[in-house]
Amino acid sequence: MKIAFIPWDESIHHNNIYIPKYQGYEDSHVLLKQVFIQNGDDINTIDMYDNLEEVDLFLFSIVNYQWLNRVVKAGLEERCVYCSGEPPVVRPLNCLEGYQKLMKMFPYIMTFDDELVDNRRIFKRILPYYFDEKTGSVPFSERKLLVNISGNKQSGHPKELYSEREKIVSFFEESYPEHITLYGPGWSKDKHPSYCGYIDDKADAYYAHKFALALENMHDVRGYITEKIFDCFEMGIVPIYWGASDIKDYVPEECFIDYTKFANLNELADYLFFMKEEEYNGYLEAIHKLLQSDIDKSFSSDIFYAQIKKVYEAERVREFSLNEKLCRDITRNAKREIINKKKERILWDLKKKIRKMIGK
Repeated sequence: MKIAFIPWDESIHHNNIYIPKYQGYEDSHVLLKQVFIQNGDDINTIDMYDNLEEVDLFLFSIVNYQWLNRVVKAGLEERCVYCSGEPPVVRPLNCLEGYQKLMKMFPYIMTFDDELVDNRRIFKRILPYYFDEKTGSVPFSERKLLVNISGNKQSGHPKELYSEREKIVSFFEESYPEHITLYGPGWSKDKHPSYCGYIDDKADAYYAHKFALALENMHDVRGYITEKIFDCFEMGIVPIYWGASDIKDYVPEECFIDYTKFANLNELADYLFFMKEEEYNGYLEAIHKLLQSDIDKSFSSDIFYAQIKKVYEAERVREFSLNEKLCRDITRNAKREIINKKKERILWDLKKKIRKMIGK
């Protein structure tokens, strides 16, 4: 089984996502490549294939019209799989109505949303995570209270949690300004005085705080569990979580603070401020116990490999083909993507020149 992966970003190419950054380095992508090879199969970024016909499945993390157009032109559209790991607040098509549209272009879809899986055309996928416990050593008494690391984003989706994150940050800035720290791209210190810019390594912030906001981008979606809560676990900070409706099927409630249990932010603040070190350590002990269990198997690259293999071995979609209008649309969108990317590069180069001139 040979898989061609179509990434979500142009910076991912020539298998750089599957190559260890240094000797001994491991993450979910590197391990996925290893699992494929161990099973006599292979996965590569699509640019590594000179002949697309040797590919058994094309795994699209986004609707990349340029690559989709090339695959369709080669007559291989029946091998395409849409496999995005983002929720509808990020990718609006990643919902039932969106999938119905996507199934006109893709014979198969892989989704984290358990509610939408039918094991005929829509299959389950996990969001793989590599667990590597690496807690800090800052004592409880020396840690600051609360930190949030996220980008400043907006969405009109009714289940989005971007605005809830900002609401919490704003509340603590107004009520307890010395006890909140904000990191991530897109924020402004004029609006959020707790903003400390972009941080390269989450561990630097997590080691120095007691609690971290770990709100998913979207709430009440079964199976949508991301690195937001797991990063907290492996870095030894207690997460305040809201997201997957079935989180307790995977993570014991002793390991995190359930944001939905509080009637208001004053209640949450009181709970955090008055928590004793003994209770706090109870959370950390529960987290350590979880990380010593088989939690990693549920989110492993082995599981993701098996899920991809299941799609490969599934009964083929009978008489799947794209009509002429859809083929024309794909070609037109591919050309539009090329033009837009050229414009983005020109704009990016212009911004770099301006920054350089200002710097002088």
